[in-house]
Amino acid sequence: MPKPAGAGCRITRNRRSPVDMLMVIPPRLATELNGSGGLLQGISTTTSLYSRIYGVEWPSGHNVRWVRDEMSSLVLLTDTPWYPPSGELVGEISKVFDCEIRHWYSEPVRAYRVTTVMTVGEHTDSDPQAEWPGREKLPQPRLYLVEERAEEQTEAAPLPVPLAAGQ
Repeated sequence: MPKPAGAGCRITRNRRSPVDMLMVIPPRLATELNGSGGLLQGISTTTSLYSRIYGVEWPSGHNVRWVRDEMSSLVLLTDTPWYPPSGELVGEISKVFDCEIRHWYSEPVRAYRVTTVMTVGEHTDSDPQAEWPGREKLPQPRLYLVEERAEEQTEAAPLPVPLAAGQ
């Protein structure tokens, strides 16, 4: 029996890297097609464009870890080789999510470290020699109370509150 057309093709799911900066500030199609080989004359290479827009050569997080310290905060740890993400990128994330971002970056080889604070897309504070307080004591998973409402629940006889493990 003959195989249907395309039976030998392997279809893979489109996967995104964690902390993909391309999802925050989209790249330019011509640059993506050009890649790093200089196929198109007069068009930036991806390395050049990514360094200008994102501040890093590879705009995706490497070795991504996250920890939830409190209900209203999130600590995201990611490695970006050689350089920190650009202030424009951090500001855009702050604007998109309408939040304050405290971005701390350290390059141990060059003894370089800096903290930048962005609030709703605006730069509000910087400290060029800041230490990350409590780095060694990252928050551990905690239990949070999760309240469920039920129609039969009354103020006189509330239902028990289940516990949910969170990180």
